[in-house]
Amino acid sequence: MEIWKDLLLKNKKGTEFVNARTISETDRDKKFQVFEVLITETLAIIDPETEWHSLPVQGDEGVDFIGEIQPIQVPYIISRPPEVVLGQIKRRKGNYTKDNFHLDIIKIIEYYSNQYAKDSALFEIIHVLSTDSNVDLSQWMENITFPYTAYKILPVNALDFLRFWKINSNFVPWELSGIYSEQQLQPLLDYIDNLQENWDDLIQVHIKTDSLARIDDEIAVKITLTSTVDLSLSLFAEWIPPEDCSHIVLLYPSNIIANNICKYVINVYRELCVTMRLKSIASGRKNLGTINIYSPSGTLICNKELGWIDIRPGIADKFFSLPCEKSLTGIKKALKTDAVQKYQAFALIGQGGIGKTRLAQELSLVAQNEAYYTVAVQNVNDFHNSRNLILDMIMKLVNFENQVIISYENIHEKLRTKLGANFSIEWNSSVLSYVLGEDISDSDLENIAKCILTLLIVQLHHQPLFIWFSDMHWASKETIILLQKILRLLKLNNDFLNHHLLLLFEGRDGDTLQIEEKVIFPYKWLEFSKDEKIKSYKLGTWTDEDSLEFVKMLINPFNKPQSPDMKALIQLLMKYSSGNPMHIKELLRFLNEKGNIHISEDGTLALVNPNLSLDSTNFEISEIILKRINFFQEKYPDIIDYYIILSVITCNEKEMYGYVRKQLVKKYFDYELLEKDIGIVSAEHAEKIFLHEYYKELLKKQYLKDDSIVDDFTKYYEKHCADSIDSCIDIVLLQLQKDDVEFTLIAHELENILNENCNDYQALKCYQILLRLPSKYRNFIREEEIYFQMSDIAIRIASWKDSQTYLKKILKVKHKESDLEGELYQIIACKNLGNMYGVTLELEQSLAICKEGIKRTATHIEKNEFSDATLQAEFERQYEMLLNRIAVSYWFAGQPETSAPYQERALLLAQKRKDIYAIAHTLYESGMRQLHQDVHLGIENIKRALEILPGKDKFTERQEKYLVETELLIGQLLLYAENNDMNLLVSIQHESEKLCQQLLEENANYESTLCNIVNGICNIMLGEYEKAMNRFFTALNSSNLGEFNTLRWKIYLNIAETFLLLYEQTKDSFLQEQAVRYAKCGRKILYAAMETNKNLDSYQKITETPYCYFNSIIDNTEFPIEKPEKPMIQVKYKTFYFYIMD
Repeated sequence: MEIWKDLLLKNKKGTEFVNARTISETDRDKKFQVFEVLITETLAIIDPETEWHSLPVQGDEGVDFIGEIQPIQVPYIISRPPEVVLGQIKRRKGNYTKDNFHLDIIKIIEYYSNQYAKDSALFEIIHVLSTDSNVDLSQWMENITFPYTAYKILPVNALDFLRFWKINSNFVPWELSGIYSEQQLQPLLDYIDNLQENWDDLIQVHIKTDSLARIDDEIAVKITLTSTVDLSLSLFAEWIPPEDCSHIVLLYPSNIIANNICKYVINVYRELCVTMRLKSIASGRKNLGTINIYSPSGTLICNKELGWIDIRPGIADKFFSLPCEKSLTGIKKALKTDAVQKYQAFALIGQGGIGKTRLAQELSLVAQNEAYYTVAVQNVNDFHNSRNLILDMIMKLVNFENQVIISYENIHEKLRTKLGANFSIEWNSSVLSYVLGEDISDSDLENIAKCILTLLIVQLHHQPLFIWFSDMHWASKETIILLQKILRLLKLNNDFLNHHLLLLFEGRDGDTLQIEEKVIFPYKWLEFSKDEKIKSYKLGTWTDEDSLEFVKMLINPFNKPQSPDMKALIQLLMKYSSGNPMHIKELLRFLNEKGNIHISEDGTLALVNPNLSLDSTNFEISEIILKRINFFQEKYPDIIDYYIILSVITCNEKEMYGYVRKQLVKKYFDYELLEKDIGIVSAEHAEKIFLHEYYKELLKKQYLKDDSIVDDFTKYYEKHCADSIDSCIDIVLLQLQKDDVEFTLIAHELENILNENCNDYQALKCYQILLRLPSKYRNFIREEEIYFQMSDIAIRIASWKDSQTYLKKILKVKHKESDLEGELYQIIACKNLGNMYGVTLELEQSLAICKEGIKRTATHIEKNEFSDATLQAEFERQYEMLLNRIAVSYWFAGQPETSAPYQERALLLAQKRKDIYAIAHTLYESGMRQLHQDVHLGIENIKRALEILPGKDKFTERQEKYLVETELLIGQLLLYAENNDMNLLVSIQHESEKLCQQLLEENANYESTLCNIVNGICNIMLGEYEKAMNRFFTALNSSNLGEFNTLRWKIYLNIAETFLLLYEQTKDSFLQEQAVRYAKCGRKILYAAMETNKNLDSYQKITETPYCYFNSIIDNTEFPIEKPEKPMIQVKYKTFYFYIMD
């Protein structure tokens, strides 16, 4: 029997192919070639997401099968028709030339242009050739040009299909069971089975295993499969544990273990690398077992031993689940859910060292074993690199991680390539600006959120996705806003998600963050973790019982009877660790490195000296880590020097880690072993460099043993990142680590950077470095000017506390009595501090510091000791502004009658000097005060100020102009409250909405807070309560960032009242509960302000009514019926008063 002539090339009726999926019902009565159907059926197995169709033998016009690829449906992109794959199968006995091939392809393209060109894009042409001659079609692809160049041509030798059928031995009998009898089929099966290749020729397996690890370390076993079949193969893998397997534990993949009901499937196309992860719970030389590879029909293809590994004794890093059982169980359940809601977001919050990272690692492992594609991204502990987190996520989702220096333009291109037609051209400039670190608007952020949503949808088309965001307490405001937008879009577009998505956000709670002198409280992260779309789990302090059980697990893993030495170690750890898990582990590591612990082969620990006592009874985690660093600095000075450098730099940290490794491997043959000994740098270097940020902060403060290492890094930076401002700053930081510091060159470089177009974070870093230089080397700038610039930057990035700190430092700078410029800096510092104290409701301090500034300014004006008219004018202007500041503080304190004379005097002096700016400033300040008594007069003065204020060239000028525009809206809102003019209200709502958008883009937080309050109240008046709620919450976020206490309690009250209005509509008790919750927050802030200003009777009087309002909401009693005191600006709606400002 001739296999081809008698079986494969026969034409059979479609109804005879009883198991064929690629023959449509309408074509069942037509004839099909057996070989062509087998090819198409094979493609349907290899690529089940494409809809494949076998074509009848007559009238196919040179096309034997068709594949239709349904596009992934995404929002924002118009639905597209499917892409088309056209295929041709040729069986030639004689010669088949390049010209023949060319003509065949042209024929297929003609078929496409006639049948599909208007409706579908041509994605691919598959050309299958079966010939007796040895033809390499891939060579014929060179120098041939065809029309419709967007598609690709895939030449395949028919022999590859026969090989596929050999590996999938059940395929042919199943497909042809309705056509040929077993007897007729046997020659074909024998022919396939007797193909000359052995299994080793078809599938090759290579194993690479770590040669050394410690107890409980993850052991990576890389299994590389190479296939000579030019088609995707689905194989099964099975791990056979060693005979004595009690100490070897399988971590991933869980279903690779022998006799598992659900087999571990490996899809191999040419080459695939699979990583198994194991661990050993005892030391010694260990056998890792065997891996078997099977064909789909169960035939053993390959059997490979994984080899042996030396497991060294050490401190085990075991996961202790008891204190986090609730969060572990809840998130594990979510990973296995079949819920309709396809995405879920969780937050893990807790103090540093409490076990958040270890829990997240465990959950990531669970996710991998549930077939999730897992991604881990980490914030760097520097707000300057604020986009690192999102860019890192994008890089991993588009499978792009450059080993050297990342080109962010390449990220943009890779993203566009990954999304293809699903990338909207509208997003292009926004995404490019984002990856290049340029300033972007809120509309840009919206575009980026849509782009990332689309990327997630595309990724989720194939498998579920788990993303772990670590160190979220370092996330910038921009990053938080972007993540909020992504969560909102996920909720709105749930139907587009093909698989489940789980987002895990992990960060600290209750800790402040420190960068140089800056101390920051992570408001943004904590607010984000309370988002209604996120389920938060707080990891609390461990109980003594938890800590004791954890210690026992670490030192006695096999629960042996406790020896006296073991008991002594337990007591020591409990005494010095405060029960914190990180303290416990670091203390154990330190004791081990000093030779104070004996570790047995099974991992049991005991003290060498049971009477050991440590030299401090109050060990902090930093002290323990510092002791470890000092120990290793003596033992491995070069290695620690490299990591000191790595802790200092801020640019491309992960890429520089790769450079560090290369340098150290040159010096140390067994560097991998040293790295594990040190335990300072994570073995998973692609994910996380330092095991904990404590290491980075402490390493920064160490001195180098060898200055030449700085030169290594400097040369590397100059070669790879010469144009980057960040890298220039890093080079400066590196030079400061040297023993012989060239301060003059560093000062000159910093001056150059500051004169370039650097952003606020880069400038702040430069100023911080300048302050580290001896004063004689920074003679191009005054110390007061440095602090003044830092204070201005702090305001722009919404850190008023930091701004106050810098202003106070100006007041401490010593200068000569005759140094009027130095005196002017301190007077301005007094004024700015007075302003901030007023906003944070520290009114007595505000009045005191402003009066001190007035006194100092008046003294110099009276002496008339100015040699420069410009300097004299500036002193007089600051005097007038201090008068204004005192007036505002009295006004905030409920004493408008005391306030007025100060403003009247300031206006008179400014008019006398014809100082337009000072006049405008006084007009709008007094206009706001006048709104209490005469709305029309107040509006008139605010309008006059707006007309004469300078332009918006500088940020400070724009900020002031925006403030006055907001104040005008406040006046108009009060005017509406008097005359109930609905047209006016709609106009205020529209204008305030536009202004809110501008302020968001400008990052003007105080003005943004006020404007959002105004817009929220407009929405209340129009009955749009939910829109109002969104505005109030936006205002709350802005006010929390700046700690604007004078506004914060009012926003909390407005939110509580809005919840009550919603409760009146729905009678949902949850809304009433929320009203109580926010009222308690507001009352707490107001009470603190009342305590701070308890000596100001007028302030107590004006806050009495709102305090009663808070109590009535909390106690569910009637609202006070009396109208609030006049010094508060508020608007009445129904029985509620909505507050704007004092």
